[in-house]
Amino acid sequence: NSFVLFGFVTMIYATVGVHLFADAPGQDGHFESFFQSLFTMYQVSTGDAWASNIARNLYHGDDDSVSLYAGVFFTSFQLIAGCVLMNIVVAVLLDEFLMAMGRMRAEEDANTAYIKGCESDQHPLDPLFDLLSVHRNPQDLRHSIRGLFHRLDTDISSYLDYEETVRGLRRLPVFKTAGLYLSQEDWEGMVAGVAGDHSQVTVAEFEAVMISQM
Repeated sequence: NSFVLFGFVTMIYATVGVHLFADAPGQDGHFESFFQSLFTMYQVSTGDAWASNIARNLYHGDDDSVSLYAGVFFTSFQLIAGCVLMNIVVAVLLDEFLMAMGRMRAEEDANTAYIKGCESDQHPLDPLFDLLSVHRNPQDLRHSIRGLFHRLDTDISSYLDYEETVRGLRRLPVFKTAGLYLSQEDWEGMVAGVAGDHSQVTVAEFEAVMISQM
């Protein structure tokens, strides 16, 4: 979206540049057509000699009105596109890079936890099962499992699939302390024979799956 906004603003200024400076002395072919004007405005946005080679030739012309237009035109574009929009584009790219690095780090941690779980021959959700097993009667256990379902069901759809379950597990405190990791194969093995659709489970099916695994 930031790239689209930057391109939209640049095209608007390119169109206005052709209208204002196409016939002005000193424009040196920078604004003779829309595409020449568009390239010129891109050069201005990068800060590549726009003041000395482009703007000053128009600003120091014989026509005072053209000089006024040139001053307002180039100064406003440099502030809007060169300073504001360029920084927004850089910020978006940096944010995407940091998010990608965070996802890679989370995947590496999850894979490490999964390997440790496989080496110890334990179920990847054993720390969670241990917390649920402290209940003294089946009614409290079922109540806790249903509460866990609603915590994992972040989109409030009354269904859980593998991706939503993994996202919900990452928000649990026990995930950070015990390093929970649930693979696609683990999920399919858990819900096989209990859920009608292996891709999604209802609260009742989730309750049956959890009890069968404990």
